[in-house]
Amino acid sequence: MELITPRLKIREFRWNDLDALVEMDSDPRVSRYEPGGLTAEQIRYRLEGALEWARETPRTIFKLAITLPPEERAWGRLSLKMNQANIREWEIGWTLHPQVWGKGYASEAARALLAYAFTQLNAHRVVAFCHAENAASHRVMEKIGMTREGHLRETIFLNGVWADELVYSILERDFQAPRE
Repeated sequence: MELITPRLKIREFRWNDLDALVEMDSDPRVSRYEPGGLTAEQIRYRLEGALEWARETPRTIFKLAITLPPEERAWGRLSLKMNQANIREWEIGWTLHPQVWGKGYASEAARALLAYAFTQLNAHRVVAFCHAENAASHRVMEKIGMTREGHLRETIFLNGVWADELVYSILERDFQAPRE
């Protein structure tokens, strides 16, 4: 699978993405709001899972690399997984390397994957969760048209403390496809 946006190429992960993923996931700025402290071996295991999920048919989990053409380097990851098939609900998520934060890449990539979910996967609803203190992630969700549905109290244990999460969603009827 490959998605092209005006500035990004979103593609399947490859084995040679491992070093970029280790660099990104070992950055303490990334692990502030996401589980961090993973070893290179644990990150390799996650990459192996992404490569296996890419071969499944039908797919219920997508783990994709975000690249900045013409470079092939993975500057981030984008995920989409089936949450509840009976209501056609999928969950989206993203992580970017701090070197490329603040440039609108997360919104651009997420919007493209939402379009894929609604047009190709027949999604009815897409949800996203984020650490309640992650203002940048809140902004991305709002920028791509998601609505805040709730504040979940102490649902994640991160960096030795319980943290709250926010949940956002978007319905197929509310989604505005990206303009080319």
